[in-house]
Amino acid sequence: MKYFVTLLILILAPVFTQAVSASQKLVLGVYQYQSIESVQNQYQALADYLSDTLPNHQVELKVYSSEALIEAARRKQVDLVLTNPNSFEILRTEVLLNGITATQQTLFNNQALDSLGGVIFTRNNASTIQTLNDLPGKNIAIPTLNNTGAYRVPIYEIFKQGIDYKQIHFNEMGNNDAVIEAVLSNKADAGFVRTGIIEKWVAAGKLKLDQLRIINQKTDRAFPQLLSTSLYPEWPFIILPGLDDDLKRDITVALFSLKADSPAAKQAGIAGFVAPLDYKPLEDLLRELKLPPYDIQDKITFEELWQQYHLLIIGITIAILIFIILLTVSHKRLRTIQRQQHTLNRQNQIDEVLLTLPKFAEEHTEPDLMQYAMERIEELTDSEISFIHFIDEAKQEINLVAWSHNTLKNYCHVANYDSHYPISEAGVWAEAARQKKVVMINDYVTYQHKQGLPEGHAPLNRMISLPVLEKDQVVLLAGIGNKKSDYSQQDSDTCQLICNELWHLIKERRSLHKIESQKTQFERLLDDLGNNHLVYSHNGAEGILNYVSAGVVDIFEISIDEILHRPWFEKINWLPSSIQEGKKSVEKIITGEEPNNSLVLHFITPKSQQLKTILIQQHGVHQEGELISIDGLVTDITQQVASEKHLKQAATVFESANEGILICDKNNQILRANKRVTEITGYQEEELLGKDPNIFNSGQQDDDFYKSLWNSLSTQGIWEGEIWNRRKNGDVYPQSLKISTVFDSQNQPEYYIALLSDITYEKEHQLQLEKMAHYDALTELPNRFLLSDRITQAIANIQRSEEMIALMFIDLDGFKQINDNYGHQAGDFLLKTIANRFLDTIRESDTVSRIGGDEFVILVTGNKYQHEFQGIEARLLANASDEVSYENHSLQVSCSIGVVYYNHNYPDKIGSEQLLRYADQTMYEAKQQGKNRVVHYEWNNLDGKQELLSAMLNKEFELYYQPKVNCKTGQTLSLEGLIRWIHPQHGLIPPIDFLNKIQQFDLMDTFSEYVLEQGVQSLKKINAKGYQLGVSLNIEGSILLNQSFRNKLLQLFADNPDVLPEQLTLELLESSALEDVHKIARQITQLQTEGFKFAIDDFGTGHASLNYLKNLPVDEVKIDQEFIREIFSETNSLSIIEAIKSMAEAFNLTVVAEGAETEKHIELLLQLGIESIQGYAIAKPMNQEQVFEWLNNPNINPKWQTIIEINGLEKRILKAQLAHSAWIDRIESVVTGNLDIESINDLSHTQCEFGLWLHSKGSQIIKNKSVFEQINILHQEIHSIAHQAIQSLELDDKAEAQRVLAVLKGKSVAFCDYLRDSTLQK
Repeated sequence: MKYFVTLLILILAPVFTQAVSASQKLVLGVYQYQSIESVQNQYQALADYLSDTLPNHQVELKVYSSEALIEAARRKQVDLVLTNPNSFEILRTEVLLNGITATQQTLFNNQALDSLGGVIFTRNNASTIQTLNDLPGKNIAIPTLNNTGAYRVPIYEIFKQGIDYKQIHFNEMGNNDAVIEAVLSNKADAGFVRTGIIEKWVAAGKLKLDQLRIINQKTDRAFPQLLSTSLYPEWPFIILPGLDDDLKRDITVALFSLKADSPAAKQAGIAGFVAPLDYKPLEDLLRELKLPPYDIQDKITFEELWQQYHLLIIGITIAILIFIILLTVSHKRLRTIQRQQHTLNRQNQIDEVLLTLPKFAEEHTEPDLMQYAMERIEELTDSEISFIHFIDEAKQEINLVAWSHNTLKNYCHVANYDSHYPISEAGVWAEAARQKKVVMINDYVTYQHKQGLPEGHAPLNRMISLPVLEKDQVVLLAGIGNKKSDYSQQDSDTCQLICNELWHLIKERRSLHKIESQKTQFERLLDDLGNNHLVYSHNGAEGILNYVSAGVVDIFEISIDEILHRPWFEKINWLPSSIQEGKKSVEKIITGEEPNNSLVLHFITPKSQQLKTILIQQHGVHQEGELISIDGLVTDITQQVASEKHLKQAATVFESANEGILICDKNNQILRANKRVTEITGYQEEELLGKDPNIFNSGQQDDDFYKSLWNSLSTQGIWEGEIWNRRKNGDVYPQSLKISTVFDSQNQPEYYIALLSDITYEKEHQLQLEKMAHYDALTELPNRFLLSDRITQAIANIQRSEEMIALMFIDLDGFKQINDNYGHQAGDFLLKTIANRFLDTIRESDTVSRIGGDEFVILVTGNKYQHEFQGIEARLLANASDEVSYENHSLQVSCSIGVVYYNHNYPDKIGSEQLLRYADQTMYEAKQQGKNRVVHYEWNNLDGKQELLSAMLNKEFELYYQPKVNCKTGQTLSLEGLIRWIHPQHGLIPPIDFLNKIQQFDLMDTFSEYVLEQGVQSLKKINAKGYQLGVSLNIEGSILLNQSFRNKLLQLFADNPDVLPEQLTLELLESSALEDVHKIARQITQLQTEGFKFAIDDFGTGHASLNYLKNLPVDEVKIDQEFIREIFSETNSLSIIEAIKSMAEAFNLTVVAEGAETEKHIELLLQLGIESIQGYAIAKPMNQEQVFEWLNNPNINPKWQTIIEINGLEKRILKAQLAHSAWIDRIESVVTGNLDIESINDLSHTQCEFGLWLHSKGSQIIKNKSVFEQINILHQEIHSIAHQAIQSLELDDKAEAQRVLAVLKGKSVAFCDYLRDSTLQK
């Protein structure tokens, strides 16, 4: 042995001994993939870096073509090589290499890349090459046939797609740069270059990417360069053999230490070097394509083989000799190990059977378990037959139980056997039971004591029979037989071990079955306790439930599995107090303070969310002085507790009910009366007991009334209605009464229960509501609803007579100035005075109504001729013009009156609203003619009608658009179309000057269809421009009842499929009355199913605001601009805006504010939580050209996006500030001469609007008394300064008044700041 070791060392010494000498100069050979100058310039810095890093060595850079590099390596003219993967594959077949030292990482856009691929490209204007399939037959420029990324990888990509690359004409250009030049100069149809080359050209400014088209372009998230192929490892760096280990280590360390930001790496365009990658995929590529060096099988002579691999051959020979020696030495040990392994395997098999038996026992019957055990024993002992039977020694019987499947199928065919067999009559197979020991027979034929086998029994040649003993009694007999070879003690032990475990499992199984049976019987008894009871047991301190009966499902609404083995307080939603109470009661039992206790607990069920109440009775269970469980009974007493509670509640309700309650017996004698009966009637309960309820009879209902009442009680068991009864003091009052009959088991009346209420107040309130619904609150004149009804009646009355009616629409001229100069109280006084004058002018049969603001309508009936009305018209003009005295002021206005005459000769299909519109239109004409005059409606004005029709025909009516914007997000939501008349002579005419005429000449339907057409055409242009916007158009609500309009609407969108119904919103004018809201609502719903949207326009100014919101299924509400414009001067407008917003949100509608004229308006609206806004502050109405310019540059103020909605308190303070600021503005208007001094009648600090607020609502909001007092003092000071300004003005000292005004405004700003800061501070 020692000789062989010495010989091995001597032979292998030349292999592992390395030269220690090192030359001072190292040559780094780099593959020329571009021009020599480019590669030299790229990698010179790397050579210098290695020279500086390696001690005592100078690295010289040389650039080689592929063939020259291989030749230089063969001649050992290079020491280090950096080349492409293809050259490496060739090099490794030509020169003995140590392997790859590192793989180069290139750098692109600060990303390290350790892979390369190929790029297939052509000129962008070359149409003949679009895909790889177009390449065969074309001239393709490549650097050389040895290039990896620029030739071999691309042709493999072509090959994979089933294209014959040999049909392609390849032109070798020498390097990658020359390839690009050839393609650009049209010398080649296409080119192959490696990845990264095109990007270098682009970075150097020599190429624009759009000059080329990449063929078969691929995208790889981890690879950012242009790519047409799969990826392969980057260039390998190789240290050739011959350098010592220390130098190789230094070179490797230098390579891996090179950082991307070092000059050498930057110059080379690389990120550094990483551990060698797997170049096997490239080798597979070359082999599959049969490209060099795998294109031919080299013929190697023995001399060449020995010259190149002699050291390896010697080493392999020695290794084989050593292997033979070791094999000989260890043969015996191997046989020993095999025997041990066999024993271990057998033991593992036995262990596996023993482990699987318990699980099999859980899932199968006892006979199946015994058969399973026999079959496993047969497998372990190589037996063909087996059995297992039970033994009853007391009876000396064998219970024949089980044979293996193989035994029954192939060997044993005994018929009509008795399953209980005497031991004494049994054959040799029962000998083990008789001897109580194992019997093993390996030659049954010669065995002397065999007693024969019954007919059909399996023939025996070998057998083992063994007993399983328990307390020296045989309980189980098992046997196996007919093994091919002799049975061993190991077979006997295996069988005995498994049978013993089998008997243990059988006993355990039987015990468990017995326990389960007893448990099932016990649980059945517990489960039969009923749905309201359950029994439980838990372990005490932890409260973990070991048992709960089935009642848990009904009581707690959870399954047994959910709560079992968990703490009792975990899965149930107990009230917190119940958990504490429960834990205290358990603690008392644990400590022995109480052996048992009971308690009431409460919890909420998980499904029905019902609060339940349970009674728990529990006791401790002890064993040997230790507490082992706490057992208890739960009873659901929820219904019992509820019944008791209901009785108490019923008594409480009876005594404290807001309604009077009377209980009478079947004879109608009073049995009970609550306190409320006493309060209503004046009778004490004791005065009523035993009396008949007719004691309350007022005499205002006759006998028939009471007969009907009693008939309803006897047939239906109930009567409900209103009745007049009498109190004890004799007063008669209205009463709401409901009587119910309580029937007995025989369905006969047993009791009568009466609920009664005094409805005196409700009756009075109803009368007030009816008056409010039909009469103006200020003047007490009929309102528009009542007027409309009376006009309808008047129209009906004159259809069969010669009489006519006159409808006079009156608007006061100059009324706004009265309000502005003298205040609203003066305006209200003027309205009431003029209303009374109008009443004195007409007959009682006629009607004077106020329909809003300063507008009155008078209906005069009973005249036959028009001239009979003219006297009334003249008196009305005079009444309105007469002066009105108010607080030493002389108020004077005039009026404009539009009159419509109507009789049965005029159009018969006309309603009250149309007549009102005609009168309204005529009144506007009176205004335009100079005011203070009467103008009569002309029923036939053909010239004016024709002019309007011609204007529509010539498309002189044009839609201007005003954007609606979400000022919070800056998003333009839609455009509202506003119609304008571009008249050939008069220019732009606003709608107020022509809409009345359109209505007058019954052209509104035609005009609406015209506007609709214009809107659809605009939507087409909007879509064509790429804007995602809708358009809204104003229409009269009643036009939706016109089938022609609906058909026109649907047809327009059917004819223009590029416009969606969802883009159109139809705005209903809320100021126009809708005579049949429900019919219109149905039409809106139908059109909404088509996608159209609807809005209520000018909301808040009409007469049916709430009716609209309630009944019209619209999508949007637009607050009338009158409220928005006046928001700073009329604080009530702020309240109205808030109310409209709240109502709209309650109906789930979008709110839009119109008329925001300044940025201050928008900021205030955003503070109120209104984001969708429209008005001059955003943009004025624009024609189509202008609106597209605006959309390109909407110029939305970004400040608006930072404004958030203020809270309720802040809004109340803001309203107070606005009231104060409006008062300051009025003072300023007086000082600057824009308002009369007489209009200021609230100089007192307690009489201005802010003062009234401060001493009412303000005192409730401002809780801090010192703050309140300071605000009050500052407010008084401001009023004092304002008084000085007015006095200066009265003394005609305007300069002083201006000076004081400046002080006043400064104080006002400071006052508002203090009001806000002091009241809103946290």
